[in-house]
Amino acid sequence: MPTTNGNVLITGGVGFIGSHVAKTLHHNNFSTVLYDNLSAGEPINKLYGTFIEGDITDRKKVIKVLEEYNITSVIHAAAFIEVGLSMTDPLSFYTNNLHGGITVLEAMRHVGVNNFVLSSTAAVYGIPKTTPVTEDAPKTPINPYGSSKLMLEEVLQDASRAHNIRSVSLRYFNACGADADLEMGVNRDPIIHLIPNVVNSVIEGIPMTVNGNDYNTPDGTCVRDYIHVSDLAEGHLLALNYLRKGGATNVFNLGTGKGFSIMEIIDSVERITGKRVAYTLGARRAGDPSELVANAQRANEVLGFAPCHSSIDNIVKTTYEWEMHKRNRLAKTRL
Repeated sequence: MPTTNGNVLITGGVGFIGSHVAKTLHHNNFSTVLYDNLSAGEPINKLYGTFIEGDITDRKKVIKVLEEYNITSVIHAAAFIEVGLSMTDPLSFYTNNLHGGITVLEAMRHVGVNNFVLSSTAAVYGIPKTTPVTEDAPKTPINPYGSSKLMLEEVLQDASRAHNIRSVSLRYFNACGADADLEMGVNRDPIIHLIPNVVNSVIEGIPMTVNGNDYNTPDGTCVRDYIHVSDLAEGHLLALNYLRKGGATNVFNLGTGKGFSIMEIIDSVERITGKRVAYTLGARRAGDPSELVANAQRANEVLGFAPCHSSIDNIVKTTYEWEMHKRNRLAKTRL
């Protein structure tokens, strides 16, 4: 692997977030190793780095990769993310998200790698009492997914004090969109996020369900802060450079500071596609806050984070183009 700005291990490197991060790092003169067990990642995403199939709980293999590729920093994007599944199978989430993260940190300590960027989540806040949410808001996760991420954040604080492993935890709000060049996007099946679900509803002509229209919001539907995955990838680059320059362990929200309701998402999908979104009204989902919007001032001031891809219509446009691209690619393979 050639010497560049540094050699970076990306766990979950061929997943939705990891593959976009790899592309951004590639274009900024980093060399990357994409470490993934393919439980959710897609081999098609092996575009920007050396791919190695492996599990984050395999300490010996992680050590071998860190040593063999002279890794200088780790971006940890490997995680189970399905909130509903975390409620029914919590132990698997703690094994993968917490124990797996600790295993990577143990391997880093063994080899002497000291920079760690964590893909964390706004789920650490649970149902916030006020919004926009700052990093100092109470952390009261309401599901094992959020708890597993918060526990790993706390481990990172201890690892920083005891072992000089400096870290940045990036608390994503609603990651969405797709690469503008159509090289990568959401491949997960079933799709678990709102915007690709609305887009697929239009493409397939199947009505979707709006869960609750009696929230304390202007149109009665939930409001969320949607952040384009390409902006998230840029946030990882900024966090990595912050650590490379000696930055102290810290946590940052990554969001736009602006919320959109489900009905506003539907309106955008109709604008972009020129098609009507058919939907039915369903009951609220347990634990859904009315509004969840980031205060991203710290990331802006410390990292220079300034999202430029996250207009709601651009998010919907890139999602729609990616979903159509997937179908066209599948059709060609069947010819």
